[in-house]
Amino acid sequence: MLLAADDPWYQTELFVGIAAALIGAAATFGVVYLQIRRLRVRWEETGNTALLSTNDSSITVTHSGAVLSNPRVVEVTLKNPNRRDILDNHYLNGQSLVFDLGAPIVGLLSRESTPATRVPTAAVVNGTQLEIGPGALSAGQICTYKLLVDGQKKDVKLLLEPFTGAKLKDGLVPPLLRNQQFLLQIGTTLVSLIVALIALIAQTFIR
Repeated sequence: MLLAADDPWYQTELFVGIAAALIGAAATFGVVYLQIRRLRVRWEETGNTALLSTNDSSITVTHSGAVLSNPRVVEVTLKNPNRRDILDNHYLNGQSLVFDLGAPIVGLLSRESTPATRVPTAAVVNGTQLEIGPGALSAGQICTYKLLVDGQKKDVKLLLEPFTGAKLKDGLVPPLLRNQQFLLQIGTTLVSLIVALIALIAQTFIR
């Protein structure tokens, strides 16, 4: 046996092993937690303007030969305020950031980046929804998307936030989706800790 009657409990090999395992688990937890919690993305609706007023009955806006009954230009801005880039692998399961504009989107008029030397994150239109990414969003980069819609004015809503651990300023963020990877890594660490402790205890009392 490694446990002697005259040895202080805090000097036993069992206690030292348990303490080392707990410190290692705490360090792993801290690193993973900080890596995920530091990732932040902000978005906002920066414009929602009607192209025609009720007094402009002599003016029409058409698209592909069809007259738009209530054309509007909606602007959505996405910003990465972090000191590190958001990369493709930060999009959980390759999903896009999805916004609902509340009216049929006729087309994406423009996508711009600040600074202009950076490429704006790719976006596609799907019915009433704007899907951004997967794609890189550099640290400090701001991407602005202008869209032509046909319908009544409604607030832009966030439907899906796929970033691993990211929190957005506005909209509804599914907590389970946001924390899925974090919880998986913590669970793996705890399982490894339990296995190590069982092995250490068994080794101690077998001797």
